[in-house]
This record gives sequence, structure tokens and C-alpha cells, in this order.
Amino acid sequence: MICEKCSCVNEDGAKFCEKCGHLLGTEPSIEKKVDLPITKKKLEPFTKVQKFGIVFAIVIVLILAGGFSFAKNYYSKENQVDRYIELINTGDASKIAKVLSTEDLNFELKKENLQPFADYIKEDKEYVHLLSNRMKDESESENDSYGIYLKQDGKDSLFFDHYEMMINPVYAELTTNMEEAVITLNGKEIGTADRSEYTQKVGPLSPGSYTLVSSIEQYGSPLINEQEVFFSGEDDMNYVDLSLSGVYIDVASDLTDGKVYLDDKEIGQLKEGEGSFGPISWKEDSYLSVKKEFTNETLESSQVYLEDYDESYYFTFDLMDEYAAQDFMYNIYQLTENISYYGDEYSDDYEYDLGEMMVDGEENEIYQTLYSNAKKSYDDETISSVTYNAEVKDVQQIDAYKYEISYDVTVDTSYSYDSNIEDLEQVISFKAKVILEESGEMEYDYYPLLESLEVQ
Repeated sequence: MICEKCSCVNEDGAKFCEKCGHLLGTEPSIEKKVDLPITKKKLEPFTKVQKFGIVFAIVIVLILAGGFSFAKNYYSKENQVDRYIELINTGDASKIAKVLSTEDLNFELKKENLQPFADYIKEDKEYVHLLSNRMKDESESENDSYGIYLKQDGKDSLFFDHYEMMINPVYAELTTNMEEAVITLNGKEIGTADRSEYTQKVGPLSPGSYTLVSSIEQYGSPLINEQEVFFSGEDDMNYVDLSLSGVYIDVASDLTDGKVYLDDKEIGQLKEGEGSFGPISWKEDSYLSVKKEFTNETLESSQVYLEDYDESYYFTFDLMDEYAAQDFMYNIYQLTENISYYGDEYSDDYEYDLGEMMVDGEENEIYQTLYSNAKKSYDDETISSVTYNAEVKDVQQIDAYKYEISYDVTVDTSYSYDSNIEDLEQVISFKAKVILEESGEMEYDYYPLLESLEVQ
């Protein structure tokens, strides 16, 4: 059956068009357009409660949006760093201790432990600037190889990363090279060396500036190695060499058992005229000297300035040693021998020279005895010649400028052939006392004078 309205083919017997729903089997009716009245619904105005609710909701949204924006800015990494830096810049170790964290369980975050870090910050604002830039750098801020770094730890206000400012404590090994050297850290004694190659371990310490000192009292003056060291906290172990160094000297003198002095402080004694000393703390205008105390006075050398490098020093006193004593006694007996041989021919010269070798000159009893014996030998016609041979056995210094000389004199008397007297050889032992008199021409220039003589 075909629908009269839409021409759709429907099954036979269908009452309605399956397409348009038209009643089949009826003629299409003419539709009449009927204008229906339009009714406009009047909108009711918002109540006060509704208005308040809307405003409140808008305010809440704005507050939440503003609060989120504020929190996002406040808890940004950069602003967290700025707050840490502001607090660090105060240099207050107590405040710094409250905001720092550490993963080293051996390091206690307290004022006294963090004071070196706080002190260094006060002195070096460039370091604080570097620290700020590094902690704001995304690639560097959480690098735990630095002494101070950031570590993300939880959330602030549920949404924003929280950063802890971390500190890496410092460990160090301090070495020194002298037994009994005392090591101090910022004025506090921390160890004493019990061997020449000594290591003192310290830590944990906060990063910062430290005064490290190794010292020992050496030869009456302190030998010191003092260093100002900054520990950054970026090394697993810090090594500081506090070895003590100074100048080494060799001292020699003809005062064989003299004592060596540095700035008038005794540093040692010579043995057989030699001695080695060091290390000695060098300072400008330091001087060396050699002295020996005797009963009546002290024999002292001239002063020699200490050089700032290793050096050898020789101190001469123009003392009477065995060689000088031998030469002195030889001259005395040679003059005596000349007088006995030449008599009055050159007597004035020989007498004068012999007198010049005696205390009190020709008034000296020894002079008179020697001269008298020599004249007798010359006047004795049976004597052909008299020779003297003095041999020094020992020289002892008994005072600063006084010596005791033990010697033997061999006196050979030759008689004339006509005298029928056999030649005579005598060996006589003497002990002479000799003093050194300053010549006046040069400092520390002396000449000997025979004071007394006795037969042994």
C-alpha cells in the first residue's frame, strides 16, 4: 500500500505509514495553520542568599587562584634559596644551625661546630654570591659533591617541592715531621707528635676557614708552621702539610768545648771544636756566638748574623793551642840561646825581645834567671855552646786568657876540647803560666806573655 502523503510503499493491510506515520487509506487533509499565542515566562530575580553565594564562590575561586600563585612563587626553588642565603648572610651560627641538614651522623649541627663556616661567610661575601648562583642552577644545585647543596625532600602545601639545604662536613689529615711538635686548630691543641713522621686526623668539621699550627720549642726559640686553610667540603679528605723547617748550621771553633748561642740563648756545646744544629727558626737580625765561662770572666766570640739558608760558621779566638805554645816556648829559648852564644854583640836586641815576651818585661824573675844563665854560659870560656830544645807536652786553659803549659827542655852544653869536660845533656820539666794580652791593633788579636815558671 502506497502512502498518500510520502509515497512510501507499505505492506498490505498496514494502517500507518512506516515512514511518516500517516494514516493509510485516507485522503490527505489540508493543514490549516493556526497561530498559537506565545506565553513568555517572567524570570525571578536572585535572592540575597543566592547573590552572596555567587559572590562568595567567586571570591573563594579568586583567593584559591591567588593563593596558589603566591605559594607557587613563595615555594619556588629560587625563592627558597634566597631565604636560605638571607639567613646565611647574617653570619649567625645559631640561626644557620637551625636550617642546615646533614647526612653525616657524626656531625652535630650546633653553633660551636658551625662558627668557622659563619666566620668565613662574614669575611668572604663573594663565596656567598657563588653559593647562591650554584644553588639556583638546576644542573648544580643538588650536586652533593659540594660542601653546601640542596636536596629535594617532600612537599610544601601538598603541591610544591621542598628543598633542604645540606652541608658536607670536612675531614682532614695533618702531618708534621718532628717528634713532640704540638698541633693546634683555631688555637685549640688537638695533638702532639709522638714520632718524626706524624699524622693527626681531624673531623668532622664544617666547611670554613681554619688556622692550623705545628710548633715546637727548638734551641730556645719556637719553630712554627702556621697556615690559614679554607676547607670547602668538596673533598673526601683534605691534606695539610705542617712540616717544620728551618736552617741547619755547622759551627766550628778553636774554643773546642765552647757553647753555641743564638741571640744569647744557648743552643748547644761544641765537641772537639765542632757541632751541628738545626732546624733553627730563622728571623731577621738573629746572630750566633760562641762563649765559655771561666772562674774570673767569660770568653766570648764576635757575633755573626744567622743567614736564612744552611751555612757553616767558624769562630776563632786566636787561642793558644799546642802549636802556638810550641812556637812561643821555642822563641823564648832561642833568644836565650842567642844571648849565650853572641854575648854583648847583639845583647840589646835579644834582651829587648826576650823582655817583650814576659809579664812585666825585664823585671820578670824568669827573664832575669834566663838572661843571667845565658850570660854565664857566654862568659864561661870552657863552654863552646849551649842549645835549648823545648817540647810542649800539654796545654790547659785555666781562665779566659790564661794557660798552663807543661813542657820539657833539653839543654845541651858543649865544652871546648881543651877543657877536658864532657858535654852535658839535661832534660828539665817545667810548667809555665802564660797569659794572652790584647794587642790593641785588631779585635780578638792577642799575644802571649810568660807570667811564671816552675820546675816539675
